[in-house]
Amino acid sequence: MLELLAGRVDPRALVEKSPSIIFHPGSMQRAARMFPMARFIHLVEHPRRHPRRHCEAVVAAIKDVVAHHPNRVPQWLRQLACFSAAHADEYSQERHEVDPQQAWHALNKNICDFLDTVPEDQKFHVRGEDLIAKPDGTLRAIAEWLGLRTDDEAIEAMKHPERSPYARFGPPEARYGDNALFLRSPVMPAPPAEPDNLDVPLSWREDGAGFRPDVKELAQQFGYP
Repeated sequence: MLELLAGRVDPRALVEKSPSIIFHPGSMQRAARMFPMARFIHLVEHPRRHPRRHCEAVVAAIKDVVAHHPNRVPQWLRQLACFSAAHADEYSQERHEVDPQQAWHALNKNICDFLDTVPEDQKFHVRGEDLIAKPDGTLRAIAEWLGLRTDDEAIEAMKHPERSPYARFGPPEARYGDNALFLRSPVMPAPPAEPDNLDVPLSWREDGAGFRPDVKELAQQFGYP
């Protein structure tokens, strides 16, 4: 399907952002084989996605879905909550089963391991916090790397995702093309009021536990304090 679409839009490039591709290393490897000239952007994660922000967003997304459709939590969201979906159906009764740091570490490690096999000129690493705090410079660097326009008008347009025809709920038969929380307010978020800390107890854990050592180590590699 991607090959067909690529042929239709040539010489423009396709952007593939499905989160599911990172759950299995083989999926990323297959993408690289099928599209050997593809370039890969590792966004850690979405805007404001220090691992703490990522995990809190996953918990908030689950609560949002449960509030509107208690029995329709999508599989990918269950996996982000527990990574292994074996106990995901029990998240509403057994809150301690929900610990998104497992998925944050496993999925980002999948990405890092895959990118180790990708040529340097075909990969780009971006922290969500940098995109929010310094959008003009960060977006200009990404656009330049991609060979796209970097003039002020183009950069300003990139800072307004709410203007996109896709930044809204779809028709009843295809309602969700993105995170429901984003679709309700598809604007670039403001920077966090205070810097995040890897050593503070986790808000979604009732036992007062913090991040695991391997999560801290990977987060520090990404430049998080």
